Amino acid sequence: MNPIKWIPGKEYKRIFGQVPRVTADLVILNNKREVLLSKRDIPPHAGSWHLPGGMVRRGERVAQAALRIGKAETGLKIKLENCAGLFDSPNRVPRMHDITLVFRAKIIGGKVKGSWQGQEMRFFNTRKLPRMFFEHNKEVEITNKRSAGKQGQFYWKD
Repeated sequence: MNPIKWIPGKEYKRIFGQVPRVTADLVILNNKREVLLSKRDIPPHAGSWHLPGGMVRRGERVAQAALRIGKAETGLKIKLENCAGLFDSPNRVPRMHDITLVFRAKIIGGKVKGSWQGQEMRFFNTRKLPRMFFEHNKEVEITNKRSAGKQGQFYWKD
């Protein structure tokens, strides 16, 4: 894969303000079926809990992106169990339109550690989650309805 070529912030905003972006979010479960969340240290929503997730890079498959994001943001090696759902909400993220695939994953190695986005990581009971930004609470809810190996559903709203 080619290294990332960064573009100036102004050009980034211009481009991503005009086209949808594809992202992957992860519902990483431990053996107790608790979900791993990160507390953001950076804007937007600094101080809020969220699911690990990020953008798919050019030339990268969505599943590859999910594995890369999982390692980078949590320090864990994970196995994707299924695609729990697809979130298509043009107004979900105020600054851009994103299309998010939500993956259910299990831990197969590594140790939990934070990233530049958020150092504090914690497992939460899926029935006692903090309020998260975007639609991360809904993503966990939908993932809980899917058993491992079964595909999820499409979710969209205007």
